[in-house]
Amino acid sequence: MTSKKRGRETVNVNEPPHPVHNVCVRPLPGGLAESYMRGLEKADDGRYKVSLEYPQYYPLMKRCFIPETRRKMEAAFQSRCKEENTSILERLISLRAKMAELLGFRTHADYVLEMNMARNTRNVSRFLDAFHEKLKLVGEQERCYILELKRRECGERGYEFDGQIHAWDLPYYMNRVEQVKFSVDKDKLIEYFPLEVVTEGLLGIYQDLLGLTFQPVPKPHAWHPDVRLFSARDAASGEEIGQFYLDLHPREGKYGHAACFGLQPGCLLADGIRMLPVAAMVANFTRPTVDWPSLLQHH
Repeated sequence: MTSKKRGRETVNVNEPPHPVHNVCVRPLPGGLAESYMRGLEKADDGRYKVSLEYPQYYPLMKRCFIPETRRKMEAAFQSRCKEENTSILERLISLRAKMAELLGFRTHADYVLEMNMARNTRNVSRFLDAFHEKLKLVGEQERCYILELKRRECGERGYEFDGQIHAWDLPYYMNRVEQVKFSVDKDKLIEYFPLEVVTEGLLGIYQDLLGLTFQPVPKPHAWHPDVRLFSARDAASGEEIGQFYLDLHPREGKYGHAACFGLQPGCLLADGIRMLPVAAMVANFTRPTVDWPSLLQHH
């Protein structure tokens, strides 16, 4: 029952039965890259529609210098499916506590940790407390540095400085630290990482490392026209040893995270024929347009 509840909560976030959420923001780019702006849809009133899918949400949170836009996006992102999930989570907490008590554990966390190296919540707490003490000085220095960045930028742009680092501030100012302290210009970096070039390069590396060749399968049996299928073959013998799908662009109703799913295990069947393993690599990289490629962030 607990697993079923947990699964339902996951589905509510990742595979919503309702349309993809969009947040309309003011028409100013606010420091966002041209490649990002090209991928946004405009509303009738001139504002931009920004979805809460990762390829649109995270770049805005890291690059938009307008605090109210970031705050609005953060509130919408953290409120996804709250109506559906609140009652499920409340019930889940109660069931987990009941299960832990029935099995003789103080908390659900103690039940989960028993089979892990940490063993119990007391060990975890001691580790985190010791870790906090070691990092406290460095953390305070970094906090002061970010606050000074925020104070300076608020003065330059005419925003009120409240002396706090909010949840919607952190991604933006962490990115600013890279720009100011380390001179990292991610707008320039992404020009070196077109999706097609990166994909071809990574496949090439794995072919060399593993002694394989990856061959595109023409007209594959796939769940969407964007999806590509590759045959993995032994480079020496040419024998096919598996297949994998690449499903790299977002669309409505698609799983919202990056993941690799096993679709079919490799095994010997009763008649002695080997069933090929099949897997799918799923991601949500920005879709290319006619005049603009899909460019990847460098982390």
